[in-house]
Amino acid sequence: MTITWDWLKQKSFRLNDPNLHPTVAQRAWEVVFEAWKRGIYVLITQAYRSIAEQNELYAQGRTKPGKIVTNAKGGTSYHNYGLAVDMALYTPDGKSVVWDTDTDFNENQKKDWMEVVALFKARGFKWGGDFKSFKDMPHFEMTFGFSIAQLKAGERPSRPSMTVQVPEPIIIDKKEEKYTIPTAKADRILAILQAQWQEKDGQIKQYQVMWQAENAKPDKCPQKLDEFHQAADALRKEQRELAELADEIRKASGRKAVNG
Repeated sequence: MTITWDWLKQKSFRLNDPNLHPTVAQRAWEVVFEAWKRGIYVLITQAYRSIAEQNELYAQGRTKPGKIVTNAKGGTSYHNYGLAVDMALYTPDGKSVVWDTDTDFNENQKKDWMEVVALFKARGFKWGGDFKSFKDMPHFEMTFGFSIAQLKAGERPSRPSMTVQVPEPIIIDKKEEKYTIPTAKADRILAILQAQWQEKDGQIKQYQVMWQAENAKPDKCPQKLDEFHQAADALRKEQRELAELADEIRKASGRKAVNG
């Protein structure tokens, strides 16, 4: 079985939960897509988790059968606030799900799990494998500088006005002098890319406002400032990638690049 993107998208349906913070969902989709392009097949096993579900999970291995998998009671996990995801890996045939952190299914002499960890970290996530007490290898969270105590008290990170865009592969025939995208279709794709670029520009401005507001506080939080800065930088990187993709579309429809 060849694992297609359409198949893998359906398996990561948890990223479509509206209770998940949109920035968390967007970044996680990007990780799953980038890993798929590398021949690593990520399954999002958990995303938003209700407090009741968290208490059920906490009971496992304590008052209920099973192995202990979490030290977090309901309300003390970033999952309960839509700010975390858990993952596993599919075997290349798509028939099994594994939590093996040493495997190298795509045979590039790198551990698949650690490649995915790097993709998450590059997009502003913290990895549970770096936790000092309970090592939570499948866990990734984006806290926006908010502690669990703040979240329990009702504080929440702002939710940017954005539509989560599930990445899609665009296949371009790269044979010399062969343009495979008709001009009219290319124009529609370019319009979508431009809208995505502008949406990310708006998100960058929101993070800049959040950074300025936090920096103006007498008790400003350096961690929040750093996370806002990282989030804005990640968006700028995505803008550059959109610009590069737009040029590929222009060239594929017989026009000149404008960003290179």
